[in-house]
Amino acid sequence: MKLNLILKKVIWKARRLFYPYPQGYYATDGKVPPPCIVNIDMVFRCNLSCEQCSVGQNIYPTDIAKEPSLEQWKHIVDKISYFNPNIVVSGGEPFLRKDLIQFLSYIKKEKKLWCSLFTNGTLLSEDDIKELLKIKTVSDFQTNTNGNVVEKKELL
Repeated sequence: MKLNLILKKVIWKARRLFYPYPQGYYATDGKVPPPCIVNIDMVFRCNLSCEQCSVGQNIYPTDIAKEPSLEQWKHIVDKISYFNPNIVVSGGEPFLRKDLIQFLSYIKKEKKLWCSLFTNGTLLSEDDIKELLKIKTVSDFQTNTNGNVVEKKELL
């Protein structure tokens, strides 16, 4: 029993080193810590129809007018930034948004949060890639190569 208590304390202390949330979140009084990763699906639209993906199968509403604005997304990031989450921006295909790079810059530069981007890569131009690299808007870049777009796979 005493060994379990010691082990529990060691685990909680180790978690604090890797997930430095505000004081009190790791209390043993039943409080639940905030998530360390927040996934933001900016759009439920995609330019592909991959078999394994539900977004490409047109299951979700795709009305652009109902998507949150850039200001609404910024407000959400403002509300969650106090617990320093890693933010994963994905969708559908996030590059369908014209304000994507602006949003990524807000997360990374203004809020100083870790930001990952998940995209199919088909809408990326060389200029987009250069801009992402120049302003260092993402900490982690992930792409799905399940789509049949050979020339974009080579570019990435």
